[in-house]
Amino acid sequence: MRSSRRSRAVPFLIATSLLVLLFGCATSAPIQEERSESQSGGEAASQPTAPRHSQTESQEEEGNAAILAGNASVFLDGGLSEELEPVIVGGAVAAGWYYPLNGENEAVPGAMGLYASGQALVLAHRSVSVVDEPSATRVTPLLPRSADRRVRALEPIELQVGSGRPAGFRIRFSENNRDEEVFIIWTGTGDDPPHTVRLPISAVRRTALRDLTHDGVREMVHLSVAFDAMGSREIMVDALSWADTRFVHIGSVPLIHTLNRELTQLESRLKTENGADWKAAADLALQPIEDSPPVAPLLPAREVRIPRITELSLDLSRGSWEFTHDIAVHGNIYRLLIRLEANPVAEQPVQIDGIQGR
Repeated sequence: MRSSRRSRAVPFLIATSLLVLLFGCATSAPIQEERSESQSGGEAASQPTAPRHSQTESQEEEGNAAILAGNASVFLDGGLSEELEPVIVGGAVAAGWYYPLNGENEAVPGAMGLYASGQALVLAHRSVSVVDEPSATRVTPLLPRSADRRVRALEPIELQVGSGRPAGFRIRFSENNRDEEVFIIWTGTGDDPPHTVRLPISAVRRTALRDLTHDGVREMVHLSVAFDAMGSREIMVDALSWADTRFVHIGSVPLIHTLNRELTQLESRLKTENGADWKAAADLALQPIEDSPPVAPLLPAREVRIPRITELSLDLSRGSWEFTHDIAVHGNIYRLLIRLEANPVAEQPVQIDGIQGR
């Protein structure tokens, strides 16, 4: 039971009708998994060739499972050395259990929760490895406290695809008609604070988590609309990968610039290449419209006009897009199908259907 000086729970100006109840969902599934493993010994333990855990390791795993079966907010509160006001979400304290992406190198689960402390919103965090340590709950400042700030949404973050174990959570705030979100990832250590990324949200700036490398781990993807020195519009895509305790940048791609480069190469090939395989590919890729003839007999063509793209209106919440683009060959009109992928590490983030690889 909480001491009286820590039991004063107050709402932190949260628009509860718009919230997703993060922390209850984040707790139930992982607890069930831990109980199953502690009771049965896990699938690997039932195999004759699997190494046996030492008695100390088994006792530690059982102890961790018992902790994780409890209430995260009570666990956090038990290690606090100062009075904090728990943030209430949907009638419950905003606290839950989280799991490190990499279970090696002494990384262990822990609890994280949102609290108000004076004029700040803070993050309380505590590893299950410091059960008996006094003042074990660490407190990290998150945001200044503001009468105008509202929480728009809360949701768990699962970096390992299909693991069922949240590695952290994201919060979306709104203040004076401006939105921003904060990603908070449990790093699996007792002393270091969780990794925090604070980002603006708007019609021209979005962030998502997607498995870009198809290795079962989600990367962080930033999409933003920018303008170069000449005033040309560009859509930048940046990707960051989780590296033990933080996100690191792994690549970027300017989508419009890359698309126009592909169109320039296509124009050159339509003017110069004469191979039978190329003509067959072009004939499939360039769909005649407005009663135009098939393009193959016209190749190579002296007169090719492919308009470059200066602006694209894309829904930045998506990870890929598909649209058509009309070009002219000897005055005849043909239609291309173009695919874009918000993936800087992809071999071909921009593809002209039927042309790539030919």
